[in-house]
Amino acid sequence: MEAINGYDENFVGWGGEDEDISLRMVKAGYRGYSVIREAKVLHLWHPKELGGKHWKEGSNVDYLYRENIPSFCENGLTKKSSRYS
Repeated sequence: MEAINGYDENFVGWGGEDEDISLRMVKAGYRGYSVIREAKVLHLWHPKELGGKHWKEGSNVDYLYRENIPSFCENGLTKKSSRYS
């Protein structure tokens, strides 16, 4: 997570941030595998109308599908200003 600077905080609300983090991890050279049968998770509740395909109608879609997504996001665990201070 530190190698890619965590979640990109430019995403608003929810939707697309998980896909973004997986794309950036692959770009950084990491390969994953499914832990769906092993992991214990906490899922944040959200209204049903926001689930599934409906997030693709939201504000994060254009940001997720932008060109040239870097592996290290500038607005994550550390901010651009703190990295260069």
